[in-house]
Amino acid sequence: MFAQSLSFTAIYDYKNSSAVFSWNMTDHAKPSTYILERSLDKKRWTTSVTDNRFQQYSHDDIFDFDERVEKDKMYYYRLSIIDKQHNILTRSEIFLVDTKTTKGGWRILQNPVASELVLTNNGAGSMGTINITVIDISGKPLIQYRAASIHTIIKIPVSNFKRGYYVVQLSVLNKILLTGKWLKQ
Repeated sequence: MFAQSLSFTAIYDYKNSSAVFSWNMTDHAKPSTYILERSLDKKRWTTSVTDNRFQQYSHDDIFDFDERVEKDKMYYYRLSIIDKQHNILTRSEIFLVDTKTTKGGWRILQNPVASELVLTNNGAGSMGTINITVIDISGKPLIQYRAASIHTIIKIPVSNFKRGYYVVQLSVLNKILLTGKWLKQ
């Protein structure tokens, strides 16, 4: 039984075509280690990184890893904490999507999303009010949000959303600058 939960995050760096991962280990009675795997289809998994040393880790042990990824692809990553017998003690998954920086420069910063949907702009100016709509998978608009065009980072609280896929659409002066699918954890 572990005392702390696993924290596993990823940030997609569009400019450098890489994904930067960060995670903490968890408190276990047995020595453990980690395996980070990736897949394009959630069926065939390949190891991205692992540590073959089994140690007595704690929640304070933090690791990071970066990996080059191809643009325009969707990747699934899973982090498993295992014991010496290769029993999975805990596991967490991330769905990494290249949402493509559009002509307007907007993209989803991290996917999946836990509590805040973060949209970021690479600095390309957008004159006019920014209109954002969050839509559920059936096409029903859930949130309509407006922001001034001076913002380059917009955070939308989504902690009360149910787990699943959603779409965000961002427009300025009736011109759609971003349409992106994201996953609520």
